[in-house]
Amino acid sequence: MSDTTASHYTYKKATIINEKSSQEIDVSKVIGELILVENIRSLGVSGNILIVDNANLFSQSNFSGTEILELEIYNHVQDKTIKKRFVMYKTDSITVVNDTTMTYVFSLMSEHVFKNHLKVISKSFDGTPLQIVKRILDGEMGVRLNTTELNTQEPIQQSMSIVTPYITPISAITWVMNSLTTQEGFPYFLYGSVKSDDIFITNLGDMLGAEPLFNTPFVKSNGIASNNNPAVSVFTIEDISYDNNNSTLYNVINGSVGAKYEVLDTLYGNRSENPQFRLSEALPNTKLIDTEFSIDDKRIVDYESNFIFNVVAPSQIGENGYGYDEDVNKLKSNIKRKSVLKALNNNTATMQVTGTLFMELDKPTVGGKIKIEVTSMVGDETVLDEQKSGEFIISSIRHSFFDEKHRVTLGVSKL
Repeated sequence: MSDTTASHYTYKKATIINEKSSQEIDVSKVIGELILVENIRSLGVSGNILIVDNANLFSQSNFSGTEILELEIYNHVQDKTIKKRFVMYKTDSITVVNDTTMTYVFSLMSEHVFKNHLKVISKSFDGTPLQIVKRILDGEMGVRLNTTELNTQEPIQQSMSIVTPYITPISAITWVMNSLTTQEGFPYFLYGSVKSDDIFITNLGDMLGAEPLFNTPFVKSNGIASNNNPAVSVFTIEDISYDNNNSTLYNVINGSVGAKYEVLDTLYGNRSENPQFRLSEALPNTKLIDTEFSIDDKRIVDYESNFIFNVVAPSQIGENGYGYDEDVNKLKSNIKRKSVLKALNNNTATMQVTGTLFMELDKPTVGGKIKIEVTSMVGDETVLDEQKSGEFIISSIRHSFFDEKHRVTLGVSKL
């Protein structure tokens, strides 16, 4: 059956639970639209739900912003089920449609993220950064760290001793993650997924080295768009737009392209041996910035457009504190991390495709790689747009369940 006529999903369960009063409301038949959002930089899944109430379901309910929404969404095409639990933490709008119908829009938040906002922690932690992150996730938020998306890229940071200064668990985790890099300076990402209640971790090095999620590229082409073959149409890009973030000058000024980074250990007197940083060292095949562009016969990556001097010292003899390493050369990875993150904001795009493909995979799809082909007609010939085509990393996924169709809006960055 064609993708344009088949129903993509049904709600096997959609129940609003008031745990204080033990009241439960089945809303599976009255959901107008459901939005779920994943992001490579977010520990939870967020979203919104539109409920069309024409049976006075909420007339006796007193919403307090702490109701629980339990969902089971069954995908007919891939025979997969999403099971998620959210806190309905905010009523966005209530609209009177007519004498018998009202619509409600609620904001959704993963339950463990909501719990995060209820506490601040002041505790000491010892161990490797990943061990500390795991302890905070498990002990303070009740969720598991899933390392299945990590391959061979291990953090270079050694064991450390830190004290969290009365901050939320997520703020503490973010603090630790900001110091975490691979040998090449690639950043790590911690994120939630609609596929699991676990928190996943990966790094840019593993993302770059992974195979694309699908063998077939997603194509933006008028010829493909008119194709009625479902096997082809599922890889059709319905809409794509490119963000205007490609400012080489901005990246040059803040040192993301080339810089001098010098570190002095005030206790041992050690200095970094090779203070010059080039983006091309971290990303030798990058297309994010034209690293071969030259001014006065000198490549822009060879200019030291920013100078950063950092003084470090151990918090106590024999122990590494936050952001310290006795081998000061390893601390250069921190500027590589910041530069790569800034460079990833270039060559970004937003695209809409059918969501059924993204239900097929059991693994998280945010952080995955896809291939994109954008074509145009030059005379009678179809020509591939090299600038807009290639391999892209998925940084965010916005799932839309509406009118029996599952669509996704992808935020992607070109490698």
